Amino acid sequence: MSTKLVTSVVVAVLLGLGAGYYLGQSAHTEVSVAAAVAATRQDTTTSAALSESNHALQRENARLDAELARVTAEREQLLARAQRAEPASAAPTKAGPILGWMPRYEQQRIVMGYLRQVAAVRDQYVLEHGHPPKSIHEVVGINGYIKTIRPVAGENYSELPMDPSQPLSVTTADGMTVTLDPTGKTTTPIDLPPELAEAEKLQTQARQLAQKGNAARQKALEAYRVVNAGKDPARPDALVPFFPTPQEGADYVEFLEVQKAAAAAAKASTQAQRAAGGNGR
Repeated sequence: MSTKLVTSVVVAVLLGLGAGYYLGQSAHTEVSVAAAVAATRQDTTTSAALSESNHALQRENARLDAELARVTAEREQLLARAQRAEPASAAPTKAGPILGWMPRYEQQRIVMGYLRQVAAVRDQYVLEHGHPPKSIHEVVGINGYIKTIRPVAGENYSELPMDPSQPLSVTTADGMTVTLDPTGKTTTPIDLPPELAEAEKLQTQARQLAQKGNAARQKALEAYRVVNAGKDPARPDALVPFFPTPQEGADYVEFLEVQKAAAAAAKASTQAQRAAGGNGR
C-alpha cells in the first residue's frame, strides 16, 4: 500500500470521528435546550397557578372581612336598640327574667349576631393559619378578631366548637337555644311577631323598589325642578307626571304605596309590642 493511500485513509478516519463528535454534541445541545424550555414552561404554569391561588385567598379574605364588618354593625345596632328598650328606672338588684325587658326575637337576633361573628372569625383564622383555633379565646379578646362578647341572657360562648364545619349553638339561662348551622339545616329561625314580620317584609320591598327606580326618579326630580324654578315637590306624588315613561311612573306609584304600607305596618308593630310589654309578655 502506498504512502499516499495510507494518508488518505487516516484523514478520512479523522474526519469521520470529528463529524461524529460534532453531531453528538449538537444533539446533546438540542436536547438540553428542549429540556430547559419545557422546565421554563412548567415553572411559568406553576407560577400562574400559585398566583391565581393567592388571588383567590385574597378575595376570600376580603369577603370574610366584609361579613365580619356587617355582622359587627348589626350587633351594635341591636345592642343599642335593646338598651333603649330597657326601663330607665331598673334597680340594680337581683335580675329578673330577661324577657321582662327584651323581646324574645331581640335576644335571638343579638345572640345570632354573635354566632355569625364567631363563624366569620374562625373561617378567617383557618384562612390565615391553615388550621382552626384551639378555642374561642384565640379569636376573642383584646388581641383577637372580636374584642368582646356580652351575653344578653346568660348564654355561654366559651365552649363553642372552632371547627368551621360544626354548628354554633348556645342556650340562654331560661332555656332558649340559638343555633347557627353552616349548612343552614338547623339554623334557628328568628321568632318575629307577625306585625313586625310584615313590617320588615314591606320595608325590604320598599328598599328594592327604591333602588330599582332611583335613576328614573332622579330624572323626574330634575324635570320637576326645571318647570318649578328649582324647587322640590311638596308631595312625593307630584313627581308622577314628570317620569320619562308611563311604566317608570307606574313603578314609582307602586313604590309610594309600598312605602306607605310599610310605615303603617311599622306603627302597628310598635303598638303590638307595647301592648305585649304592658301585659308582661
